[in-house]
Amino acid sequence: MASFFFVLCQPGMESWVKRSVIQQDPNARFAFSRPGFITFKREVPEQLGASRPAPSPFARVWGESLGRLPEEDWISASITAYEALSMTPDVVHVVAREGSDRAANEESASPDIPAASWVAGESLASRLRERAPGWRINEPARAGEVVFDLIEVDPGVVWVGWHRQSSGRGETPASRPPTSHRPDDAPSRVWSKVEEALWWSKLALSPGDLVLDIGCAPGGGSFNLLERGARVLGVDPAKMADVVLDHPNFQHLARAFEFAPLSPQDMEEVKWLFFDVNLSPLLTLKHLERLGQRLPNLRGALITLKMNKLELLDRLPWMLARIEGMRLKIVDSTQLYHNRQEICVYAVRI
Repeated sequence: MASFFFVLCQPGMESWVKRSVIQQDPNARFAFSRPGFITFKREVPEQLGASRPAPSPFARVWGESLGRLPEEDWISASITAYEALSMTPDVVHVVAREGSDRAANEESASPDIPAASWVAGESLASRLRERAPGWRINEPARAGEVVFDLIEVDPGVVWVGWHRQSSGRGETPASRPPTSHRPDDAPSRVWSKVEEALWWSKLALSPGDLVLDIGCAPGGGSFNLLERGARVLGVDPAKMADVVLDHPNFQHLARAFEFAPLSPQDMEEVKWLFFDVNLSPLLTLKHLERLGQRLPNLRGALITLKMNKLELLDRLPWMLARIEGMRLKIVDSTQLYHNRQEICVYAVRI
């Protein structure tokens, strides 16, 4: 008997998901999709809802698909599906897929100005709470918990599924970062990108740590790190915002990073590396290898790999293996909510 599984991704990344799913699972066949939502069929049944790695680096949520609910009363149908599961769900995640209000190649919605899909998802959750007051709805899922997924694919059209919370899965509905207000004086949207990366990775940044921020201009990410008490050594030939340049814990090397001279003391003190430069992944890896050899006390890195060509997906396993060859153990890699056509890799020094 065939089984089905679903994947939630960023709108515009469906081709990337399909390609990587088929690469990893030759038994999977594309079944149905809408922007940001894809289902696959497997002739050989297998439960993706169990603790299985992501079927694609661009998958934000994945799990068993139980199909589409009747439109006339999706709430009653969802309660019936909930009660029919062989295990009792611990938490219920109700989301609306992201569609025309947001696309991967467009400016991401600010987390303090919720995208239309965030608002729609919370509206659905409120309606469900009235009928199922005992359910934990849209609370973070803890490791090992069973999550019942309700996804509004189109207005009034709800699909249902489930997954078991495990490593690599965001604990929030649709793996969206918690709402956080970007400060008015933050120089760019990269503040939100770094905020999410730190939340997702659980990177143990401590006040006073020296961070090497490669590709820092105009300073949104550096500003976030400085707010957290870090010292930041920023490298970028482009102009920096005055609010960052004037900070006593910020030092700017205004030149191309491959030629940036790091003092012996800086090389000794750098604890964390943030690398986000508009380069091909292959050039990014080349410069990472050179940098890694000069940072003896590095604890870890957040690395952005630009995946703006579908063909690069075929080389991603090789890229990740190359990072691990730099004495870095990859903890996780994913496409964050604030990423565009790129993925974030979190690695720690071994």
